[in-house]
Amino acid sequence: MKKLFLLAIVFAAFGFVRAQDADELYKKAKGEMVNSNYEDAVKLLTQAIDIKKDASYYYERGTSYYFLKEYDKSKSDFSSAIELKPEYAEAYNRRGKINIELNDHEAAMRDFNKAIGQKKDYADPHYNRGLLNYMDKKYDDAVTDYAEAIKIRPNFSEAYYNRGLVYFELEKYSEAVEDYSKSIELKPEFGKAFFNRGNANLRLKNYESAVNDFTQAIQLDTEIILAYSNRGQAYYNLEDYKEAIDDWNAALKQTKDKDMNAKLMTFIKDAENKMKDAKSNKKDSK
Repeated sequence: MKKLFLLAIVFAAFGFVRAQDADELYKKAKGEMVNSNYEDAVKLLTQAIDIKKDASYYYERGTSYYFLKEYDKSKSDFSSAIELKPEYAEAYNRRGKINIELNDHEAAMRDFNKAIGQKKDYADPHYNRGLLNYMDKKYDDAVTDYAEAIKIRPNFSEAYYNRGLVYFELEKYSEAVEDYSKSIELKPEFGKAFFNRGNANLRLKNYESAVNDFTQAIQLDTEIILAYSNRGQAYYNLEDYKEAIDDWNAALKQTKDKDMNAKLMTFIKDAENKMKDAKSNKKDSK
């Protein structure tokens, strides 16, 4: 009996040590994730899971798989995390994002609703449900979701930005400008927010403001090819044809799209004709 008791103590101690080992592996994996070393994180978390089935371990491995774009494995891990911890709002939210990637919008909606039900003051599932509604062209629902995300997290720059995109689709351009402006206030280096505010200002015929926005977008994010094209449009509407032509030529150098190239060439030719007409009218007036 004494031997059995001692043996039980040994096994309990061994189990405690093994659990400590799993926690150490988990901590190391988190460090790898901070440095975006997701493959190494997966290896460490797999070792930890072999020792101890823990919802947090599955969640972080699912997150690592997500960033590695291994969506089926990621979804499986988030599902395992939820099985172990049914109230795990963050896991529902992440699985919802995976379901968007897998183009299963109904499942994504269920997951975001579940996450919101589990944790009322959690901004992310409201934001992600807003994105889903935007993708499904349910714009009024998207506005409501983004508003809720902002209410929970007032400094949520991306939520203001995305709500601005929705307002643009609803042709509420003044509201879009307000949201893009708030997004920029919270995140001054957000090139896409400047670009889209420029688009809204273009629709509002605030051409000088549009030029300034597109200029900021170009300085902050050189990959926004349309910024040159759209700034050219703003210059054209300001009758600054030379600047318009320069921007459209810059856009031509950046795009390989044949249809886009054809449009730009048409714009350039039109602006050149406008310049000739302006010079001719100037001569006639003398």
